[in-house]
Formats: sequence, structure tokens, C-alpha cells
Amino acid sequence: MLKPLNLVSRLFLLVGLALAPAVLLLAASEVELRAQRTAAAHDQALRLARDGSARLGRFVEGLREALVVLSEAPPVRSLEHAACTEMLVPLRGRFSDQILLGAVRPDGWLYCTTAGTPDHVINDGDRSFFKLAMESNDFVVSEWEVAASILRGGSIHFGLPIRGRDGLPIGAVGAAIGVGHVADLLRPIGLPPGADLTVVDRHDNILLRLSDQEPDPLALGQPAPAWLLRQLPPFPPPLGQQEDVDTGARVVEAQGLNGAQRLFGIGPYVPGAGGALRVAVSLDAHAALAPVEAAGRRGALLIVGGMALAFAAAFFGARRFVLRPLAALLDGAERWGAGQYDLRVAPSLVGSTPELNRLARALDRMAEAADGRDRAAAALAEERARLGLALEAGGMAAWELDQASGVVVRSPRHDALFGYPTPRAEWHWRQFLQHVVPEDREQVKRVFRRALRGAAPLTLEFRIRRAGDGDIRWLEALGALHRAPDGAGKFLGVLSDVTERRRAEQRLRLAVGELNHRVKNTLAAVQSIAAQTLRAPPGSGGSIPAEARAAFEARLLALARSHDVLTREGWTGVELGELVALALAPHGASGGGAPRHVALGPPLRVPPRFAVPLGVALHELATNAARHGALTVPTGRVEVSWKLDPAAREGEPPTLTLRWSETGGPVVPGPPSQRGFGTRLLERGLARELGGTVQLYFRAEGVVCEMVAPLRQQNFTAAAVAAAAVQ
Repeated sequence: MLKPLNLVSRLFLLVGLALAPAVLLLAASEVELRAQRTAAAHDQALRLARDGSARLGRFVEGLREALVVLSEAPPVRSLEHAACTEMLVPLRGRFSDQILLGAVRPDGWLYCTTAGTPDHVINDGDRSFFKLAMESNDFVVSEWEVAASILRGGSIHFGLPIRGRDGLPIGAVGAAIGVGHVADLLRPIGLPPGADLTVVDRHDNILLRLSDQEPDPLALGQPAPAWLLRQLPPFPPPLGQQEDVDTGARVVEAQGLNGAQRLFGIGPYVPGAGGALRVAVSLDAHAALAPVEAAGRRGALLIVGGMALAFAAAFFGARRFVLRPLAALLDGAERWGAGQYDLRVAPSLVGSTPELNRLARALDRMAEAADGRDRAAAALAEERARLGLALEAGGMAAWELDQASGVVVRSPRHDALFGYPTPRAEWHWRQFLQHVVPEDREQVKRVFRRALRGAAPLTLEFRIRRAGDGDIRWLEALGALHRAPDGAGKFLGVLSDVTERRRAEQRLRLAVGELNHRVKNTLAAVQSIAAQTLRAPPGSGGSIPAEARAAFEARLLALARSHDVLTREGWTGVELGELVALALAPHGASGGGAPRHVALGPPLRVPPRFAVPLGVALHELATNAARHGALTVPTGRVEVSWKLDPAAREGEPPTLTLRWSETGGPVVPGPPSQRGFGTRLLERGLARELGGTVQLYFRAEGVVCEMVAPLRQQNFTAAAVAAAAVQ
């Protein structure tokens, strides 16, 4: 039989177990520190790359502005050597001696520079900067070139076309920049020891290097190595990406020179360079993580030393620092077991070991938690009583399904909803389905099973046949899956009888259907009455123009079509594109098959209050275009576009902007001398009903109508719009 461990041995074991979490925590801290240092190195590499790209971008932009000013100067635009040289030579003192400016004629001859170069001495016709500027008719950045000794490290050229009155290039201005000058601009970013910065030009050649390696294995002008090009963004950049100031910026860890592991910070495309300049900064990965390795060794030594000190303290202080505190803890445990949660043992352990002090404080917190649990249990019982009262007052029944056991716990009202005067002894799924009417069972099974899997909350309305009287009732079920901390699943839900609400909805649908039917009959009666009324009386000798009758009937039909769309959609709203299509449908393609009208805009569903006024307004515009405007000729065209702008301030509605534009029709002489019904309808009635503005522009190329209205709650009718127009 094993001899029980003595107090010191037990204490050693206890100290070891107590220190284990601390050791694990320190180990986790070391791992976290390494991760943080790695992240910091990544951030540093990316920050340096972005800073280098931004500095180079500011220089490029400044140089571009200087070339723009230079290209617009009359002496330069004259293409004459004397006048241009007289202007440029004094400018040399304002720039660095590493920046040379010049101008080139369209035949390639350099006719003036800030260095006073004679005319017809240098021909730049084959130089990359000149050809690119003339071909693209825009600012360009060339590649690295060998330069005279005055420009340190070679040169890079920038070009900008000199545009004539027709916008076409009549020459070019350029700038030759010493690469050493560009390097001086980038040195202030502060590369750490062992780091290097590389700039690659449009031909994937090394343009610039900042490195503390002696000698640098990557020479200027040589092709960039494949391992570096794999990290850089491509040139030319994909369409649209050169406008994104952060395109291509990233951090990668890969092998660099001599296979050494490096951290590469890849900068975004240099702003303003059209993607022709790309920046990369690399750091020595081993050097970046060296402080972490040293900190890890120090941490290991601290852990070992701390454990040795703890075991020594346990050995020499067992009697003084263990027995007395344990006695106090045991006494406290006995009193807590008796329900005396107001006792605190931590004050009696002042001067004891920190571990026991922490244990005492933890036990005190446990006592507080136990006291809180007792109070919470009492409060929970009270809350359940209040919940029962609330369910009873709301006519709802609660149920709870334990997925593990299949037990269903119900409130007393649950079984009463199914027609049982007294609660059943048990309740199960099959019994529930027997009450569901056959037509609804498959849907109920599908929705309940999906909810019980936790795929979605339960929301369902279905019919049941009650026990006893056999009455058909509508029930609404709401519920959701709840996971306990131990992972056990319970499904909580409520049931309520919504039969009266469903019957009210049915009565409302019948009323809306009857109203729609009567409105259609009324519109048909109005059309018939109008047709009879607009006929000239027999024997009067007079006549009402057929055009007036047709216009009236067309407006009435436009009103009816808008109403039909609302009726079909249940008065929930109408697609704006459908309203436009209805108005323009009678005016199809021209004889050659080309479309005569086009609608441009996002899918937008306008509320019912907008449908009828907009339908009538679009009909008036289409009718006017067919009689007097763009649709009177085969080449005419109508474009309808719309957009929805978000609210400028919180609490305000979004704004709908709709634009009707006619082109290709007869020349519009100007605004009409008299405002007709259609014009008044648009400018007065429609603007008032929409709560916005309607503007008509009678431009020579065609009529333009712009409608701007907030999508807020309004009450209006087509009759109100017409009445406002007449006023």
C-alpha cells in the first residue's frame, strides 16, 4: 500500500500544479510576442514601401505640373530655339543640377534646354520619353538610361506633349532626372540596417537601389531578378488599377539575394506614373526577429528561476505559510456550506503566500457568486411567474423541446389551443401533426425540421383541427434553437391563435378586390360617357375635333394602365422601368429596326402614390414627342434615365431624379407661346403632387424634362394632378 505524501511533498505538487498555468501563459506570451514582432516587421516593410511610393509620387506630380506650365509657355510653343533658350536657361538656377528640362520638335530635334544646348545638335526622335509622349498625347514616365556624368547614377526621363489648338501634339517637353537625385529624395524614409529599397521601371529594369551592401549585387539598368518581379505588381497595370493609390501594396515573405529569407514590402503603383514605376522594400527576416529570440531565452530563464524560487519558498515556509491559511480556508468552507456567504477569508490571510492569498480571494468571489446564484434563482422564479402572466394575457402558449430527450414542456394554455380542456399527460411530434390539416403538413414538417437543425428561426402560420369541436383554427409558431454552455440544445417557442387576424386579412383582400373591380368599371363608364359626350349634337352643324377626343381617350387610357399595374401588384408599388415601358410602348422602332427610345436606370420600385402621376406625365411627354418632337421623324430618339440619391441628412427621405431627353428630332424653336394642358400638368400638378420640382427645357436639339422628388409619404391622385394643372 502506498504511503500518503507528507505535507511538504503535497505542497510541492500543489505549487507545481499552480505554476503550470503561469508557465503556459508565459509560453503563450512568447508566442504572441513573436507574432506581434512579425506583424510589426510586416507593418514596417509595408509602411516604408508606401512611404517610398508616396514620396516618389509627389516628386512625379510636381515634375508633371512643371512640364505642364512649360508646355503652355509661348516661347516653348513657338518651337524656336532662341526664344525658348532665353526662357529655359535662367530656370536652371531654380532647379537642382540633377534636373534638366528641354523641348523637342515633332521631328525629334532638341531645340532648347536649361543647359543652353544649341539647336539641331541632339535628336531625341528615337528616345522612349519622346515617342511615348507623342503616341499617347499624355504625360509619360520613361525607363532608366545611361546619362552623362553630370547626372549621377544614370537618368530617368519624363515627357509631356505640347498640344496644338486641335489638341494634337506639335512637339514635346521633357525632363531628365539624375537617379542619384531621386535616391536623395527617398533616403529620408529611414531604412533600417540590412534593408534595401528597389525601384523598377516600365521595362522591368533596376532604376534605383538604396542598400548598405558593398558592393551591391544589383546594378542600375540591369533586368530585375525573377524573384523580385514575382512580387511586384505587373506593368502595364490592369485597366483602372493605376488610379487606385493602394493597388498592389502588400507584404510577402520570400527568398531574396543568395536565397536569404527576406520580408518584402511591395508599394502601390507610384501615383501619377501610370504604373511605370514600382517600389519594393525588403528587410532581413532573421534580423527583424532577432529581438524576439533573445526575449524568448530571457523568458525561459525567468520561468526556471521562478519555479526554483517557488519550490524553495514552499519547502521553508510550509508550516508558517500553509497550515494556518489552510485552517482559515477550511473554516470558511464549512461556514459557506452552512449558507453563511457573508464570511470573507482573504483578510485573515494577510501576510501569507501570494498563491494562497489569490486562492482566498478566488474563494471569496466564489462565495459572492454562490450568493448571487441564490438570488438569481429567486429572481428567475419570479421572472417565470411574470412571463406566465404575460403569456396568459397575450393569449399565447409557450413550449420547450429538449433535443436530447425529446421531452416537450408546455405552458397550461398550449393544450387548450388544440382543443383539450385539461392538459395532456404527454405531448409528442406525431400527436401534433395529427392536428395539422393535411394540406399544411408537408410545409410544417419542412419548416420545423429546418428550424430544429438550427438552420433558421421558426416562423410559420398553419391550420389545425381542434379536438372535440373539430373547428379549423390558424396558429402562428415562433421559435429558435438555444444552445446551453455545455452544448446541449433546446428549442424554445410560442404558439398563438391568429384565426381572427387571418379572417380580417381575407375580408380586407376581398374589399380591395371589390374596390379594384369598381374602379375599373368606373374608368370604363367614364370612357364611354366621354365618347358619347364629345360627339357633336345632331343638327348642330358643329363638330368636336377628332384629335381632342383621341387625346382625352389616350389620357384616360394612360390613367387606366397605371391603375391596372397597381392592381396587379396589389397596391404594393410599381417598377419605374415598367411605367416607362408602358408610356413608350406605342412608339416602337424606326423603319430600319433601330430603337427609338431607351430607358436607363437601376431597378427601382416606386410607391403606389407615385405610379399614377408618373404614368400620366410620361404619357404626356411621349404624346408630345410623337406629335411635335423627336418621335415625329425616323431618326428621332428618346432617352429616359433615373437614379436614386441617398438622403443628405439623417431623417430625410432619398431623392428620385428622372430625366426625359429628346434628340434627333425637328429643331425646337423655343418655349411655346402658350402653355397647354400637358405643360401645366407637368410643371404645376406633377411637381405639387410629387412634392418636388419639374423643369422643362425647350432646347434646339430637343425637349428635356427633369423631375426631382423626395420619396416620402404623400397622398395624391391623378385627379388632383389634373386639377392642379388646370389651375
